[in-house]
Amino acid sequence: MDFLVIGEHDYNKVRNMGREKNTRWMDLLLERVANGMTLIVLDQADRWAQRLGTSVKYTGSEHRGNGGRLFVGKDNMLCDLPQNQGMNWEYQSFYRGDVWGLRLAPQGVNTIVGLASEHSGEILNAVCRIPFGKGQVILSTLRIMPELASQTPQSSVAKKLFLNMFEN
Repeated sequence: MDFLVIGEHDYNKVRNMGREKNTRWMDLLLERVANGMTLIVLDQADRWAQRLGTSVKYTGSEHRGNGGRLFVGKDNMLCDLPQNQGMNWEYQSFYRGDVWGLRLAPQGVNTIVGLASEHSGEILNAVCRIPFGKGQVILSTLRIMPELASQTPQSSVAKKLFLNMFEN
């Protein structure tokens, strides 16, 4: 298996299925990633960031509500999408609801989409790529899952970003 996507799920339910079973399941999953698989996390990225252990230094998450401003860098994951700018109208579907990001130490983290706020100088990760052994983990706090089912024209950017996660 080259890719595994974690979508909407109840992390606590998985975690509470028994400590031994949960640890074994998570260890097997991360072992596959270490051997070259890509894990794409589209729901509860904060919980998965905690689980990565020493691969990344996770110190929390922050919800910025409507006060957060998303911006994109330059990366192959953004192929055929606007790059090196604030997320303008093309990315409007990501501003519906709460905007939040992950507080990760920058070492070993490739920030694809960042989150800033006029009230804080701190940059959070909204989409990032973290090398893990021979594989990688892509963490996202963006509203990608609801947009995949949407038929609105605004959802096309979320759909393209999702497809790009597999190609780049």
